Amino acid sequence: MKAVDNTWYILGPGAIGCLWASYWRTDNTRVVLIEHSPIDSNSVQLSSDQGCHSYPIETVSPEQLLHSNTIIQHLFISTKAQHTLAALTQLQPRLATNAEILVVQNGLAIVELQQLLATQQLFAGVTTDGAYRTAPLQVTHAGRGETLVGAMTNHATAAVLSRLPGTGLAIAHCDTIEQRLWQKFALNCAINPLTVKYQCRNGQLLTQAEARKELSLLCREIQSIASAIKPAAWFETLEADVVKVLELTADNINSMLQDVQQGRDTEIAQLNSWLVQQAKQLAIPHPLNQAIINTVLAHHPAA
Repeated sequence: MKAVDNTWYILGPGAIGCLWASYWRTDNTRVVLIEHSPIDSNSVQLSSDQGCHSYPIETVSPEQLLHSNTIIQHLFISTKAQHTLAALTQLQPRLATNAEILVVQNGLAIVELQQLLATQQLFAGVTTDGAYRTAPLQVTHAGRGETLVGAMTNHATAAVLSRLPGTGLAIAHCDTIEQRLWQKFALNCAINPLTVKYQCRNGQLLTQAEARKELSLLCREIQSIASAIKPAAWFETLEADVVKVLELTADNINSMLQDVQQGRDTEIAQLNSWLVQQAKQLAIPHPLNQAIINTVLAHHPAA
């Protein structure tokens, strides 16, 4: 049976949120951005290799939602990992009992959400698309990648896949989404803080000799820690996977560097700091991760 309301609400209209909002609008799907701060715009602007296009968009604050009779059937979460649990808890009264919730973000915060959601359908997305904002509702699709989507709860993925953007994004089903989440976590631990240190776009980590050397060493340390936490053969290819992503998203300004440039708190606590905590418990050396954490915190002490 077709859903009564196919509207997608987006919690966290940052680069990825605006990117997906744009492509949903190309399919004429109604999209509502959930935003704490007022936005002086009624359109979202997308720049890509297909040109620059604007799409009408609706916005609403969490408070407005809570004081309405809105029932959210489809929720896309791309907010920062450190804010996810609190934000979703606030919205929980407005969620349909069988709501579809798709989370696309860095870190492993989605694991906490499984304990919060009793009846809703929880899905995770892992993406290698590169995107950055040039203004609150202006996004550049800087690198075309792939998004894999899989169920974190005992629900079929086919239905939610049919409601995702049909153009602009390469989206596919994934039966091993937890593994993919770990892979993306490791990739972000290697890439994101180094771009902060070198103040560069993704691809420049490969073209700057010092950055390239440090990238290789950091990958090895991340591999040794992550494989001890979650033994898996695919950690052995981490550096090659990182290089592939950097090549695909060479022009991208990743989310952590964007946060530092704009004075926002970063996700370092959900990435390398979380990894270091695990390393300490397992007595695994972690000097490179600790050093890169200190570098990010020096750029933004409140990270």
